[in-house]
Amino acid sequence: MSSQARWIKSKAEGSLNPDQVETALNEIAAGWDGSLRDFLHDFPLGEEALIHLLAVSQICAERLQRDPELLRWLARPEISMSDRGPRRMLAELSSSSKSVPAENFRALRLWKAREMTRIALRELAEASSLEDTTAELSCLAGVCLAIVYEECDTRLRARFGAPHTEFTILGLGKLGGRELNHSSDIDLMFLYGEEGQVSPRLTNHEWHNRLAEQIVKSFSAGEPALFRLDLRLRPEGSAGPLARSLESMENYYAGFGETWERLALIKARHVCGSKELAYEFSRQHQPFI
Repeated sequence: MSSQARWIKSKAEGSLNPDQVETALNEIAAGWDGSLRDFLHDFPLGEEALIHLLAVSQICAERLQRDPELLRWLARPEISMSDRGPRRMLAELSSSSKSVPAENFRALRLWKAREMTRIALRELAEASSLEDTTAELSCLAGVCLAIVYEECDTRLRARFGAPHTEFTILGLGKLGGRELNHSSDIDLMFLYGEEGQVSPRLTNHEWHNRLAEQIVKSFSAGEPALFRLDLRLRPEGSAGPLARSLESMENYYAGFGETWERLALIKARHVCGSKELAYEFSRQHQPFI
């Protein structure tokens, strides 16, 4: 048995999940150029943090087995030693791929998986507080939503023309409170400004519901997965339209809103789209909260 094989065996036996860690390290080492042991000796967040990640997260272990270059990326101090806001995330995404929307946002999905691994590693290494971890996960979800929304909006405008009203996406629940964890759904509400016609044969309501449908479809199709969307907190839940006008929202909450529905609005916040429309929604619905 080689010295590296003995090292892998030793690290696996000292972990919380020996079989999973041994499999992952052997797979990574098999495709590694040089000594994996020497490489991890100088790992910025510590060798033990990575071993712990391989032990407790099968998803992260499988990602690293499929893509050893992910480990080299995580070993860059500027990547692993500090948190990242939306600007840094968007800059990284833009530099990593020239065609984010292609193949149903495959580049976005791969980038999101990489970011999830980075965030998990930082949390396990205690380089990030719980508050910072949930904020980063919420930021990541917001960036993914913004990218998908902008692309779906562009496609719909090119095909059917542009509506003369604004659109916004509100985050509710854990997303609204910037409290996402690694397995959270994201609670959303789609809102457009006012009723009207995009064309003689297409209303604002129809146009914006098509937009919402395209966003939902883009998130639910393809691998690796983006986030799971939960739209049941919208007016009328699963029985209601995906997108409503500002006036329709106000009429619903004024006349039919249950106490739990009003409480759900406490954490409502703008995620992407029109900030002005999101602010107006918040202002109008303060009496119902």
